[in-house]
Amino acid sequence: CQCTNYVGIEIDADRAEEAQKNVLAAYESGSLPRKVRIHIMCANALEVDYNEASVIFLYLVQRGLRLMKPILLRGRDSHSCGTKSTYVNGASSTDVQQRQCNGSNLNVSRRTLRVITYMSPFEDEKYVKRELCEVDHQRGAAWPLFLYHF
Repeated sequence: CQCTNYVGIEIDADRAEEAQKNVLAAYESGSLPRKVRIHIMCANALEVDYNEASVIFLYLVQRGLRLMKPILLRGRDSHSCGTKSTYVNGASSTDVQQRQCNGSNLNVSRRTLRVITYMSPFEDEKYVKRELCEVDHQRGAAWPLFLYHF
């Protein structure tokens, strides 16, 4: 199943507007297929309901991850993966089931929430997978992405 519906959350109105303009420009240039829907909303990520989300991408520092974790897990079954275990815009906020967590087997059922963090890991969780992401604007740099199943 390929994701086609994305919601970005940005607390800063100017950045939210800029992100939505970038989405429209990507449609116009053809670099983003029309079947992919992206909506950027201006909101506080700590006040959004994530119960319908299946994948969440977080670009937050440790404090932000600590604040977001209970919000993401609210109303979900207790999580475990081994012993423990809507896309948010840009550099300032958040964009974004029986588990199988053995090595490269990343199959998940419908109730699993997949959370990807960029740069910072959750302090008290074991990640399912870690990869390095190279960035065009910094030659030789590779930043970590962490995948969690809750």
